[in-house]
Amino acid sequence: MLPDSASPDYLAHAGALRQPPDIAHHACLRYTGKVNPTVWQFFDSAGGLITIPIDAALASDDAEVLVDTAVAGLGLLYATDWLVGRQLASGALIRVLPDWRIPDEGAIHIVTASLAGMPNKTGPFPTGWPRGFSPTRPGFSRPRHEAREAAPTIA
Repeated sequence: MLPDSASPDYLAHAGALRQPPDIAHHACLRYTGKVNPTVWQFFDSAGGLITIPIDAALASDDAEVLVDTAVAGLGLLYATDWLVGRQLASGALIRVLPDWRIPDEGAIHIVTASLAGMPNKTGPFPTGWPRGFSPTRPGFSRPRHEAREAAPTIA
């Protein structure tokens, strides 16, 4: 996973980054839902961990707001590639530090007592949702006004 991203417009006026300490000279977009939102952490190619304290140009608990803000050219975004996959694929965002990875990739968990006892109307969700992560559909982030796919039916 390659974490940092920014719009080409932002990088054109703010300058490129070569290593994580360069972040101190950039506008950072902070996700407050992170365990420790005041720092960004990176693994180098040898597995060494570096922690960078950040000052936020904008802080939010809404990841989509931060993605939209990054696309608008207002700062650097520290996010998993599944969140910004569409924006990376379209070129609206580009990876900033491609040789560095982040330690926490995020996760989505579905916890149920048993799929066998689940009502038919809720069964399609835990069995059908992984299609949104298909390699042919990069990223999980969907434009807010895009029509949602119909839920699969259980025979």
